[in-house]
Amino acid sequence: MEQTNNSKLRTEYNQKIIETEQQIDVLTHTKRQLQDLSELLEGDLVRDLRNLQNLNQELVSGGNREASWFQEDLIDRQRKLKQYLQQKNQEFNQECFSMTEQLNEERIQFQEERNKLPWD
Repeated sequence: MEQTNNSKLRTEYNQKIIETEQQIDVLTHTKRQLQDLSELLEGDLVRDLRNLQNLNQELVSGGNREASWFQEDLIDRQRKLKQYLQQKNQEFNQECFSMTEQLNEERIQFQEERNKLPWD
């Protein structure tokens, strides 16, 4: 009876370990996807800002005085947006790190509990 119970418990711990490892894999994959998207977004922002600067420069060359003010405002907004995105990216990375650490701790705990079970 105890042999069957230990075997059952070992199987349950193995399943919990597998599920925890899968959660870590999903988290790692999701983090990588978000990093890729963030890099794409940053590239798009830089490209679009450059296009706006070129258009704005044409306006300045044409004598539009407001274009200069618009240029400064545009650069300021781009800087603020970039800082905001970097901050959120850092927060997300820290949260992923914490969650991964927590999941690893759980996995280790499950392994330790499983390893304490006698093999009969």
